[in-house]
Formats: sequence, C-alpha cells, structure tokens
Amino acid sequence: MKKSFLLALGIGILLNCQVFTAGVYADGSSGEILAQLTQRQQAEKSKKAAAAVKAKQNAKAEADKKAAQPKAEADKKAAQPKAEADKKAAQPKAEADKKAAQTKAAADKKAAAKPKTETGKKTEAKAADKKADPKKTDAKAAAQKAAAKKADAASKAAPAQKSAAKAAPVDPKKLKPRTTAQQRKVELHGARNTRELGGLPTADGYFIKEKKLYRSGALCYINANSAETLKERGIASVVELRTPQEISREGKDLPAFTASLRKVYNCPMVNTAENGGPAYLSYIKAHNFKSIAQFFSVLADEKNYPVLFHCSAGKDRTGIMAALVLELAGVPRPIIMDDYLQSQRNSAGLKVDADWLRGVFKTIDKEGGIVAFLSNRGVKKEDMQKIRAILRTK
Repeated sequence: MKKSFLLALGIGILLNCQVFTAGVYADGSSGEILAQLTQRQQAEKSKKAAAAVKAKQNAKAEADKKAAQPKAEADKKAAQPKAEADKKAAQPKAEADKKAAQTKAAADKKAAAKPKTETGKKTEAKAADKKADPKKTDAKAAAQKAAAKKADAASKAAPAQKSAAKAAPVDPKKLKPRTTAQQRKVELHGARNTRELGGLPTADGYFIKEKKLYRSGALCYINANSAETLKERGIASVVELRTPQEISREGKDLPAFTASLRKVYNCPMVNTAENGGPAYLSYIKAHNFKSIAQFFSVLADEKNYPVLFHCSAGKDRTGIMAALVLELAGVPRPIIMDDYLQSQRNSAGLKVDADWLRGVFKTIDKEGGIVAFLSNRGVKKEDMQKIRAILRTK
C-alpha cells in the first residue's frame, strides 16, 4: 500500500510538472506576440505623427504662400507708378540733353565752317585786289607786315618794360631802414668808417640781416680794446681788398684780432686808372674779375659769417663791393647811394662822389642787370642765390 501511495504521488507530481511546463511555454509565446503588437503600434503611431507634422508643414507653407502673394502683388503695383514716374521724369532730361547736343554740334559745325569761309573771302578779296592793282596790293601787304612786326616787338618789349618798372628807383623816404646810421656805426680806435649793413630795406619788403655783414677801413692801426669790440661782434672772417704792396706799406690787420678769426681771405683789387670815376670803372674790369668772384664765393658760405670786408680807407673799393652786394640783395639804389655817402658823414676827410658810383650802376645796367654783371665776372648763380638767402630777412 505504501508503494501504491508513492507511485500515485509520483504520477501526480509528474502530471503537475507537465501542466506547469505547458503553461510556461504558453506564456512565452504570448509575450512575443505582445511585443510584436507593441512594436507595430509604436511604428503606426510614429508614422501618423510624421504624417501630421508633414501635413502641418505643408499647411504652413501654403498659408505663407497665400500670405506672400498679396504682398508681392502690392509691391508690384506700388513699383509700377514709381517706374512710370521715373520714366516720365527722365524723358524731359533726355530730350534736353539731345537738344543741347544737337545745338552744340550745329554751333561747332558753324564755327568750323566760318573761318574757312572768312579765309576764303579774304583770299578772294586779296586776289581781286592784286588782279586790279598789283602794286597797291603789294604795298598794302607790306604795310600789314610792318604793323604785325611792330605789334610783335611791342609785345616782346612789354615784359621788359614791366620788369624795368619794378626795378625803378624807390623813394628812400618811403623805405625806412630798421636801424639808424648811428646804430649801424661801429666805433673803433685807429680805424675809420666801420659800420654794419644790417637793417637796410629791400624793394620787396625784406631787410638785410643785422650783425651779419660789416664794412670798414684797414684794421692795422686798431688797439686791443677795438680788437675786443670786434670780437664781441662775433666776426668770423675778414675779406682783405688791399693789394700786397699796400699791406706791406701799411701793415697787416692787428694780429690780436685776426688770431680769433676763422679765416682771412685776400681778394686784392687793383686800380689801373686815375682817381675818382675812372678808378671806380677800373675796379670792375677784367684784371679784378678773379677777386670779385672770390669775394662773392666767401659770402656764399654761411660758415664765414659774420663777415667784415675792407680796403685802406673803406670808401672806394669797399663802397663798390658793398653796393654790389646790396644791389644783389634787392636794396633800392637810393638806399645804396645813401650808405655809400655815409662814409663822408662818418669821416669828413674822406671824399666820395655820387657820380663815381653812378658809373658802376651804368655798367651794371649796360650789361643787363646785377645777375648778368656778376656772371660776367665769374660769380656763380648758385652763389648769388645763397647770398640772397643768407642776408635777407623779413
């Protein structure tokens, strides 16, 4: 009986296991089917959502298109009147430009044809006159030629006359020096006629720079105090116009003064004529050209300034060279002449004469002016320009 019970129990357990296994298999198959259904539902859902989005986008695009059409139509309608207005506004201008061009073309054509017509008329008239009376025609042509030549000469002379008018003497009463004769004078013991040229006016509104250029008599007799006076003026160079014979006879400039100088330049000027006017003309002739050129070469170097130049008495050769420098700088001749005559006012024993210096001025004018005059004596034009730049100031 016990065995029967155990057998029945085993059979029961076996049957329960089969039922349980069948249930498990049944449940697994059902899970797979459920998962597949879920996936299909999700796919359908995604597809519907995508279709909805696309439909929404299409609807928005259609709405935008419909909304844009009225604006485009409105813009087009608004642009048409403006285009029409611009076209209408441009038409009158185009017409005006066209008429102006036609008028100009007609005028140019008329102008081009007129000279030819006038020339033709004149030629025909001239030919008719010649045919009628050859002698009369030739005389008339000669008269016309002479008149044309005269007119041409007058036109060429006009600039020269204008230049001459500019270079005409200026009334010294209208041009006042910045400094008086007393202020320009330098008092030295043992030397006569020493003064500076600074402060003298030019005809074009400039002045000679002060404390740059000095003129004097020989400095061989000055004392130590006078040497100090010149040193205080800062004089850097001396131009000696005396001849070697004069220097040997009178003596060299005081060594106490010349020892402080940058350099002493010897530019001896020789007189081969008598005194007075003839002597002045001799000083500007060929035998002195080299000295004149060297004198202006010294003045063209700014390192040499202040410069003092002198002869024996400081009135003739010194007066001539001062006049040439001042003329180059543009100082009017009445002012130059006044400075020249100052020598006699400074020292009553010194004789100068306006006619003597006028002879030099006549030579300058005869040779074509100061630039041509100095060029003829070997002075370089660039040196002349440098001197003007150094000596002139406002």
